[in-house]
Amino acid sequence: MTSIRFRGRSLFVLVAAAVSAFAQRGPIDQQLTFAPYHASGIYDLGETVGWTVTPGPVTPTYSYKWTIRRNNAVVLKEGKLDLSSGKDKIEITGDQPEMIYVAIEPYANLAVDASTPDAASPAAQPSSFCNAVSTVRPSANRSNTRGST
Repeated sequence: MTSIRFRGRSLFVLVAAAVSAFAQRGPIDQQLTFAPYHASGIYDLGETVGWTVTPGPVTPTYSYKWTIRRNNAVVLKEGKLDLSSGKDKIEITGDQPEMIYVAIEPYANLAVDASTPDAASPAAQPSSFCNAVSTVRPSANRSNTRGST
């Protein structure tokens, strides 16, 4: 009886491992490169918070959309990347002290290989590509530059 239980558990573990192995994907090649306007990721009030986006070391195989959120909650701006000129920008003015989050997601396959019918399916796309974060801080106290009376 113990032998049957052990074999049953072993079979379950082997089946679970096989299903897990098929469900896992390999790493996604870097298709986009992001260069922040400020390398520190910190901006003053009123400054433009942004990133220049260029194709990465691997030619992009997806079209991408982006969403900018305040404190990762309130959607401030959305758009789609257009890399036809070789680069694009994602930017917004930091109008209050906040954390600015940008999520990049694929929304369409650029080149579908006919030999892989599932390539165009949403399951074949990476679920989330990139998240970027920047901080907008209050302006530093600056002394009054008006002459005293």
